[in-house]
Amino acid sequence: MDNNNNRIKIDLKDNKILSLLHEDSRITLTSLGKQVRLSKDAVLYRINKLQKSGVIVKFYTDIDHKRLGFTKYFLFLQMKRLRKEEKELINNMIKLFPEIIFCAQCTENCDYWIEILSQSTDKFNLLFNNIVDSIKDSVDDYDILIETYLCKSYEPLIKQDHDYEIVKNKETNQEIIIDKKDYLILEAIENNSRLLLTDIVKKTGLTVDIIKYRFKRLKELKIINRCSVVLDSQKMRYELRLMIFTLKSFSKQDKERLLSYFIAHKNVRSVSMILGEKKILIEVLTKDSIGYLHFVNEIRSNYYEIFDSYEEMMIITEIKDNTLPYMTF
Repeated sequence: MDNNNNRIKIDLKDNKILSLLHEDSRITLTSLGKQVRLSKDAVLYRINKLQKSGVIVKFYTDIDHKRLGFTKYFLFLQMKRLRKEEKELINNMIKLFPEIIFCAQCTENCDYWIEILSQSTDKFNLLFNNIVDSIKDSVDDYDILIETYLCKSYEPLIKQDHDYEIVKNKETNQEIIIDKKDYLILEAIENNSRLLLTDIVKKTGLTVDIIKYRFKRLKELKIINRCSVVLDSQKMRYELRLMIFTLKSFSKQDKERLLSYFIAHKNVRSVSMILGEKKILIEVLTKDSIGYLHFVNEIRSNYYEIFDSYEEMMIITEIKDNTLPYMTF
């Protein structure tokens, strides 16, 4: 791997390390070294270099919010013309809302793509009103979509030995109750899933045995889907877009056909079904605009009779990216 005109090159060893970290970011250096045939020091050097270059953004814990009784709301904001300082004020304001787990500035059909976790419609409406009231002079228009379930979560940036993806349960009816100790553990490893046990002890005040037992239980309950790694798509010369497809009908056969295509496609990172609307929301990564146009033309050619229209937005800057729902005890 080297830097040449800000272009990051990933060799086979780097890619293998990233693939293994994607599957389980808490993997030990010894295990990584054995599987990539490098010493522990060489593996650590490569991980540090990938972090320093910005390829690895963070190690994170993928938490299933549905099992904790939360629903994801997508909020898309179209803003009036803003000065640079106004954008900075809005960005800082968004960071203050703990219920907002993701926010990015976008181009094309919207200016802000925001994801919010809430336990009820009433709580979301209250939060939404607070958000809009705080920036009402800057908002031109907005749209809200509610996720029913996530069909796919995959990382196209890594050349993997197998098709590693998570297809989550379409229905998670049973809410799982966690206590403050569970939450403290999740909070400690949410944005640093490689955190050492000794450091988790310091952050939580819990013993090693309690942490090990509860971490194992959280995985068994599938509250923790996996510990993984976030990569910077721009550093790897990829463009990330969000696409919202509106279907022509509620036909189960048509929906399943398009879903199957998205789930199988190597460039599609996630697929979400939307509540009460004929919509499918996907995240797609392509090398450039030409690759994206090829992706769009492929869909148009093969599925023109299924979807009515689509909207697109490309991420410019990520402002916030978390996975743990805000909870009080």
